Amino acid sequence: MHLVTDRFGVAESLDDSYKTALDQMRANPNLKGILAFGSQGPIGAARAVEEKGKEKSIAVVGPFSPGQGAKYIKSGAIREGFIWNPMLAGQVIVYVGDILAKGETPKDGMDIPGLGPVKVDATTRNIQAQKLQPINQGTIDELVGIGL
Repeated sequence: MHLVTDRFGVAESLDDSYKTALDQMRANPNLKGILAFGSQGPIGAARAVEEKGKEKSIAVVGPFSPGQGAKYIKSGAIREGFIWNPMLAGQVIVYVGDILAKGETPKDGMDIPGLGPVKVDATTRNIQAQKLQPINQGTIDELVGIGL
């Protein structure tokens, strides 16, 4: 496996992502996957993959809105995606707000329910965590059903 391109500036343009995917399919007949970024990157790439009938041979992955990408997940044009779930983000904000309201200080390594252990930078007052919501055949209907 090797990187064939890293075109920046197309991730938030559905049309540019679509055109880039078509360009890469033409230039790389054995292309196996597209890792697209930005909410429009996977959607544009999936549109191109589906148009060329390459859903089974080219895997498209990346972050996107479940509502916008549902048809591509169901067709197989997008194999997998991910988002930062806004419902979990809201719960975390309330939890951290409660800690602060009690006069407590968030600590490095503390466990936040639903998120797990977090990294806390006391100097910058940043809390870092990684809990992405997968978007795939098994999760798409539920995510679209809750309005994501």
